[in-house]
Amino acid sequence: MPHPGVGILVLAAGGSSRMGRPKQLLDYRGKPLVRHVAETALAVEGDRVVVVVGAEGEEVGGRVRDLPVRVVLNERWEAGMGSSIRAGMNDLLSGPSPIAAAVIMLGDQPLVGPATLQRLLDAHAETGKPVCAAAFAGTIGPPVLVTRALFPQLLALPYDRGAKHIWTGNPDQVEAVPCPEAATDLDTAADYEQVSSRGR
Repeated sequence: MPHPGVGILVLAAGGSSRMGRPKQLLDYRGKPLVRHVAETALAVEGDRVVVVVGAEGEEVGGRVRDLPVRVVLNERWEAGMGSSIRAGMNDLLSGPSPIAAAVIMLGDQPLVGPATLQRLLDAHAETGKPVCAAAFAGTIGPPVLVTRALFPQLLALPYDRGAKHIWTGNPDQVEAVPCPEAATDLDTAADYEQVSSRGR
C-alpha cells in the first residue's frame, strides 16, 4: 500500500575497508547488493527514495540509476556516517512533496525486506512514537523510522557521528520493534560468505 509523506534514505556510501572490496556491488540473489536494498525501499511505495553513495560512487550509483530513486553523491563520505545522513536528508526534504517521516536504511543489511520496513510503519501508526527502531541482539538500530520532529537533529549531526545517540538519548520517544533480521550486516568477507551460503 502507498505511504504518502514517507521518504526512505539508503546509506550506501562507505568504503568497505573491512570487506576489502565495495560491498555495495557484491552479488546478492543475482543482483548488486545496493540494487537489492534500493528495491526493498521502493517496495514500501513512499514518496521518495534517496540512495547516498560515496566510495566508488559512480559505479555504485550506476547500479540503481534506472530505478525511480534519487542518487546523491556524498563527497564527504570519508568523514563518517553523519555526513551521509545529512546529505540524504537534505535531498529528501528538497523534493516537491512534504516528508513527514523518514526511514533510514543501511546498504549492507540484506535480510531486511519490505516486511521489516512495514513493521516500522505499522508501529508508528499504532504508537505515534517519533522514532520506531529495529530491535535486535539486545540493541536498537537501523532501519529506523524518524518523524519530522527530529529532522533538525539529523540535519545537525557531526559528520563523523551516526544517529544512534539520538535514539538512546530519548528512550521515551522510541518504540523498539522486534526485527531480528536486522542483526545481519555485511562487514567482512566471512559475513558475506555466511549469508551467501544460506541461499545455496
